[in-house]
Amino acid sequence: MLTPLEGGGNGLPAYFGSRHGMIAVRGDRVVVGAYNGRVNGVTTGVAEVFRREATGWVREKRLAPPPGNTLPSGGAFGTNVSLTDGRVLVTEAGWEYAPGLATRRLHVFELSEGDVACDGPGTVGLNVLFDDGDRSHVHLSTFGLGGSGFGYFVAGRPRSPLPLGSGSLCVDQVERLTGPLPFNATADQLFRTVPHPDPSAPQSTAFQLVYRLTDPAATVRTTVARFMN
Repeated sequence: MLTPLEGGGNGLPAYFGSRHGMIAVRGDRVVVGAYNGRVNGVTTGVAEVFRREATGWVREKRLAPPPGNTLPSGGAFGTNVSLTDGRVLVTEAGWEYAPGLATRRLHVFELSEGDVACDGPGTVGLNVLFDDGDRSHVHLSTFGLGGSGFGYFVAGRPRSPLPLGSGSLCVDQVERLTGPLPFNATADQLFRTVPHPDPSAPQSTAFQLVYRLTDPAATVRTTVARFMN
């Protein structure tokens, strides 16, 4: 049985695949929209992607709108879905593109492993803090990079719902927050203050540093994802 990861918001069901246009099937994949679904407790609407394996259907990915510009009543993301050749199209009916002005918008997602920033726990750490006087920005700092190289900060949806402050998770639907930032062995810390993608619902956004050392044998790595502390 296929079910949404979280229930609906505002005291209502998630409306998971509840009407025509909210279910798309192609080969061994199914996409189901839930326009009143929640992401870490925030009502935005979601689209759940399932893949058929030998043992049955498994959840492959959870799609949600990027942080911000969602109506207070919810964004109604997932009112229509379409699936073709590894690409998912999802309609969002409640996008507020300016204060008091709402319209629909269409999201296109590529179902590939390259759009997930995820790595195992390591020695590089990441701190995420709000400024007490400015909740619209967040302070990101790293420690323990231990060499020379470059990196950039990213934000995105947590891969699975976790309590505020938890770590050890992947960031999905990655949004780059900075350009390349250099570091070296004598100054191996990075610090940046960036606008929070969704300050009204900080638990719906996680942050990571994607980095690479200058060693020719080094690979691209990421820190453990963090919410604000």
